[in-house]
Parts: sequence; C-alpha cells; structure tokens
Amino acid sequence: MHALRGQLLCNLGVMLDIRFQRRGNIKDLHKAIALHRETLALRPVGHPDRSLSLNNLANGLCTRFKHRGHEKDLDDAIGRSLSLNNLAEDLSSRFEHQGNDQDLDEAIVLHREALALLPVGHPHRSMSLNNLAKGLAVQLRAPRQ
Repeated sequence: MHALRGQLLCNLGVMLDIRFQRRGNIKDLHKAIALHRETLALRPVGHPDRSLSLNNLANGLCTRFKHRGHEKDLDDAIGRSLSLNNLAEDLSSRFEHQGNDQDLDEAIVLHREALALLPVGHPHRSMSLNNLAKGLAVQLRAPRQ
C-alpha cells in the first residue's frame, strides 16, 4: 500500500463532498462517505490525522441524514462525535501532565467539532458543551509557553 493512500482518499472524499454540495447528486455523497470510512480505517488511534478523518466521516453522515432522514446515519455521526470528544479528553489529559499548549489547542478544536455534530436536544450535547467550556477555561488560566 502506498504511503500517501490515506491522504489521497481523504482528498477525494472531500472533493466529492464539495461536488455533492454544488450539484446535489446523492451518489457523490455516498461515495464520499465510503472514502471517509476507508481513510479512517487507515488511520488507527494515535494517527495524527485520525481526528480529521472522524470529522469528515461524521459531517458526511450528518449531511446524508439531513437529505435522506435515515436515523442510522445520525446515530453513526453521533458515535463519531463521541470519538472526537474522547480524543479531545485524551489531549486535555496530556496537556495537564506535559503542559504542551498544542495539545490543549487541538483538544478545543476537537471539542468544537464534536459539539457541532450533536443536534440541540441530544442527551450528550450538554456533556460536549461542558467539555468545550473544561478546555476554554483551562486555556484562559494556563500560562502560554
């Protein structure tokens, strides 16, 4: 397997997402989701681009839910949101132990992405809001290196 396969699949998936938004061909969105799933499979936990792949897949699933109304797409997207949240929590913990500002910054970005995937009224939304708040507050208090 070529070393750039994950990046190329990711780029193609994003381009299909964009084409779907412009032309509205649902086949583009289906293919984009399939490519995002394949990309995610190539990026195990700990891979620096895993959060991007999780986010791309979750966004595609949310978009498809909005267009087709299949509950499974929304459930899958929410599951990805929880994965983003967990990854953000891990980065926050590492920041607390090692003090790397980049970990805290990335955690906040991931918390925002996770929150964006949870619709108003979802039972996990308040947890996500709280976590986004446990990162912004820490960021305000932490001296920057």
